[in-house]
Amino acid sequence: MEDQKDIFLKKLGDRIVALRKERNLSQSDLASLMDSEKPHIRKLEKGKRNATVSTLLKLSNALGVSVSELVDVEL
Repeated sequence: MEDQKDIFLKKLGDRIVALRKERNLSQSDLASLMDSEKPHIRKLEKGKRNATVSTLLKLSNALGVSVSELVDVEL
């Protein structure tokens, strides 16, 4: 059974994908905007990597949303 952390990371990943696609960005585009690399974005979107506060801030800036909007997922 998945714990809340795993569920949250998966839903956060789904949220990142949705916001990225709304903005017509590829994973490479998003990585470039964040000064990151595509594999890092892929792991975040799959819920396989726990995002740091710094990463959440970079993601929110790159996607044009607040951090609270980014992490607003239902558990």
